[in-house]
Amino acid sequence: GGIAVGFQHSANFLSNAEILSDPDAQQLFLNAIEWQAGLNLDQTSGLASSEVFPVGVTTNEFTVTDAAGNSADCSFTVTVTDNENPVADCVADFTAELDANGIYTVTTAILDNNSSDNCDFNLSIQDGDQTSFNCADEGLTFTVTLEVDDVYGNSSSCDVDITINEGAGSNCCDIAITEATS
Repeated sequence: GGIAVGFQHSANFLSNAEILSDPDAQQLFLNAIEWQAGLNLDQTSGLASSEVFPVGVTTNEFTVTDAAGNSADCSFTVTVTDNENPVADCVADFTAELDANGIYTVTTAILDNNSSDNCDFNLSIQDGDQTSFNCADEGLTFTVTLEVDDVYGNSSSCDVDITINEGAGSNCCDIAITEATS
């Protein structure tokens, strides 16, 4: 009779990670090997059972050798994909004041309120959204969309409404034309 030798990896996967693999990905069984004194199991490649599998494909390989020097190899692959969208978190809508030159420029740093993801991500402003404002925009409200894209192609966005006001030190002024009287 043989003894099945196995170990479980499921507790080591990142939350919300989807595991796609052959039936042996979660548990490795060495069913074909008869248990004998001196049986030695060596992992020859891959991650140890205490390690977290990264996004991508990992192959774990093992060699079992008995006291007589007979050996058998076994391997399995684990594929981890990131299909979790980042969390886009924008600041509240706000009023922006034009500077002394009558200009206000919005950036991702101004719009972002600690957006997050389970991996690296980039912030950008939606193509076509106005990011630079001047005296002609005074009193108007513009919607600007912050986009959050992670390195695996997942994305989310949020909107901020920005109302443009003339700042105290800006050079925007209404020119009144008066007719001279004689």
